[in-house]
Amino acid sequence: MKRVWGLKQARLLLQRGDPLDALKGSSEVRQGIRAIFGEELSPAQVVERIIADVREDGDAALVCYTKTISG
Repeated sequence: MKRVWGLKQARLLLQRGDPLDALKGSSEVRQGIRAIFGEELSPAQVVERIIADVREDGDAALVCYTKTISG
């Protein structure tokens, strides 16, 4: 949790946008996602997929992603 003191600081914080947006334009990130998942996904979609797989398959999904991503 981040504490915000004052209207000026709150506005600055809210104007920052989604930190994952910065990764969307990176060709290296897009290529990596395509190589791992076999399709074009946003970083947020990748996170959603990983979470769904871990909920369904538990540690087995974590082991699979670790091997796939880290080698």
